Amino acid sequence: MKNFFYKQTFIIFIIIFFCLPLLQMIYNIFPSLKTSGVEVSQKKPTFTIANFLSGNFQEEYNSWFNQNVGFKEYFIRTNNQIYYSLFNDTPNNSTLLVGKNKNLFEKHYIKEYFNITPPIDIALLESKIKQIKELQLLLKKRGIAFLLVVTPSKASIYPEYISNVLNSQNEKPRNYNNLIPLLDKYKINYVDGHEITRLKRNQGQYPLFPEGGTHWNKLGALYTTQAIIDNLQEQLSQDLTKLSLEDVKIDNNPIGSDKDIAQLLNLWNTPDNFEAYHPIINATAGKHYKPRILIEGGSFDDLIIELLHEYKVTSSIDFYFYYKRLVTYEIGKERSDKGPVNSIDWETDVFNKDAIIVEMNEQNIPKILDGFIQDALNKLDIQEISFDYIDKNVSQIDIKGKIGYLLKKGAKNQTVFLSKSGLNLSQNTDYLLSYKAKGYNKLNVDLFPDNLPEYRNEDIGNDFKEFNVVFNSSSESMKDSKLRFFVDGINEMDKDIIIYDIKFEKVGK
Repeated sequence: MKNFFYKQTFIIFIIIFFCLPLLQMIYNIFPSLKTSGVEVSQKKPTFTIANFLSGNFQEEYNSWFNQNVGFKEYFIRTNNQIYYSLFNDTPNNSTLLVGKNKNLFEKHYIKEYFNITPPIDIALLESKIKQIKELQLLLKKRGIAFLLVVTPSKASIYPEYISNVLNSQNEKPRNYNNLIPLLDKYKINYVDGHEITRLKRNQGQYPLFPEGGTHWNKLGALYTTQAIIDNLQEQLSQDLTKLSLEDVKIDNNPIGSDKDIAQLLNLWNTPDNFEAYHPIINATAGKHYKPRILIEGGSFDDLIIELLHEYKVTSSIDFYFYYKRLVTYEIGKERSDKGPVNSIDWETDVFNKDAIIVEMNEQNIPKILDGFIQDALNKLDIQEISFDYIDKNVSQIDIKGKIGYLLKKGAKNQTVFLSKSGLNLSQNTDYLLSYKAKGYNKLNVDLFPDNLPEYRNEDIGNDFKEFNVVFNSSSESMKDSKLRFFVDGINEMDKDIIIYDIKFEKVGK
């Protein structure tokens, strides 16, 4: 009888144990815990016959269930704590690594440093540096300083803390080793944060990366920020506010990114009581020029921006975080998150700055031309329309500081007002013509000879409106074509036309 009771009790216990996650999922009996890290929220799928038969419903439901099953966070923390406390390690599927002296690393930085992630082809890298040189020159023509900032990785500055299992560097040069000579060869304006940090690490008495963080600490960021200020001062020929280190406060209170990996471990007992080093900084007194700066880059920029903003080195900073989110900083104001980057007015939002800084971490060099740099280059790589034929019925005028043209009424059918010859265009390539116009409602634009595209604009009104036309042709004639504005199919223009801000650009690279 006693054995039966024990068996029954055991069976009931097992049933309750296996039902508890489901009960927790439905009734939330115990408080829910949060785990650190990025996880895309899964919506509970709606059942349909079509989704079921295709298998999509089962797949989506499985993803949703795995994310919302009860006690998931409890199990994760317990599992991670066992690995960390008993084995000084993380689970096999973790992106984190526990190194020597409890120093924490992200594995992708380690893989890059030891060439487990292979470097990109040096010829491809050089072609990208040539394009950065082109961007630098185009910005200089507009009076805008350009600066490339290479930030360091913890793996490259403190490789001795990495487990011996991974510490076996490939003899092939890293992307960083290939990059720096190319930046020198093409005279790119750059700050080598890796080299600055490496030298300061060897000279100084304080760590420049925190034990529980993947990013540099504020002291490490300060040295590279000082070099950025020096470089911009030289490029802008202006006296900027300088930052200097007065002292370092040491405590066991790491803040912000100093403990970002420690929190990502998702333990019951987060190891965040390690020594932290807080620089005490002086800013030069007096009046200084405060430039408007745009910074495009990643999370290593956070402390650079904090220093520039906190000590009023700049009047404003527009930070394009991974070119996905815009955060702005203005002197005397709090940080403002503007949200996702959906569209950019390049003239107003980008090319009105005193300086543009592009930051890339040495681990992320292969993405050197992704996104912002390529788009900025495309926007600057515009063929200025300087017409080599202007009809007698046309007067050149100034409109809002831009060259405009007054096409006078009275023009007869097939009057060519403006033309630009000798365009060396590529076949099967999109070219965007944009212009603003008002007045008489008919105006044609084409590429000549006649086998190339022509567009009729009958939407011109009494107020200025922007028009955009895309030209593309497989014809050989594109290589020596002529752009024309003209009227056709009319008796006589009974009203003036004013056009200005005429731009012609290649779309994409």
